[in-house]
Amino acid sequence: MRSAASLEASGGPGSTPATLVHPPGIVLVPPSQLGASPVATIGSWELVARSADDRELLVSVGYGGCERLAALDVAVTAADVTITPRLRTAAPGTVCPAIAVAVRFLVDIGAPLGSRALLHPPQG
Repeated sequence: MRSAASLEASGGPGSTPATLVHPPGIVLVPPSQLGASPVATIGSWELVARSADDRELLVSVGYGGCERLAALDVAVTAADVTITPRLRTAAPGTVCPAIAVAVRFLVDIGAPLGSRALLHPPQG
């Protein structure tokens, strides 16, 4: 069973919404609910696979230690698709496990990727 969360495309004019389908048990916290622990980092991801119809992308997001995945933003335009994992870092002094986590997400971009560029967000 898969659960889905609608994402708001943030690519400006010409953007279309994308739907994020994620494994059960993974809860993405909207930035408005993060409280005093801001989304401090942009994470990385890698493309694992594309569906036969080119409308769904399987991506793997890695994080660990004091980081937690807060949101996965997907901006879809006619020219490109940008996937931005947003990580929340634990408060200073928090004891964090020394583990790395890789979680896979199936992202439905609504139309075939085709020749559009698949982009990572700018770092820093």
